[in-house]
Amino acid sequence: MFCRNGNVPLKDWDYQFGACEIDTAISGPMILARVDKAPLHPLHAAAFIKFAQDVMSPLFDKYQEEHQAWDNMLHFERQYHIIPARQKVSRTACKDVFLPFFEEYKALRVAGRPELLRPKHELSIEQQFEATSIPMQERIPHPEWESVVSPYDIEP
Repeated sequence: MFCRNGNVPLKDWDYQFGACEIDTAISGPMILARVDKAPLHPLHAAAFIKFAQDVMSPLFDKYQEEHQAWDNMLHFERQYHIIPARQKVSRTACKDVFLPFFEEYKALRVAGRPELLRPKHELSIEQQFEATSIPMQERIPHPEWESVVSPYDIEP
């Protein structure tokens, strides 16, 4: 999801993919809906958010780091670097990249990590560390999601 922030000066807009003033990973409630008004399964929403975090966010971070090197260039010189960099990021947000991610994420969520649901004192040191890096909702198996189809296969 890209948006135009009206508070970003126009000259800086060519660096932005929709910046906002909130500078925290937890920004509050969010509404997620499909443009085609088709049903949005919780697994689809979770996969979309995970894709944004794990795939897109590092690309945005890399883009922001690179754009600092372009600050001292003239506008047209910057475009020589900005356009290919933006295209690279934008090409990643597509069906060909998301669909394999979705299928892998679905398999992980269906299986869950039930071995990490045991009480902490029953876990090995490695499992304790792993349990802290995997959100609780991703540890719980969801075998009922095995039959959930791709978000691209849902009819409105």
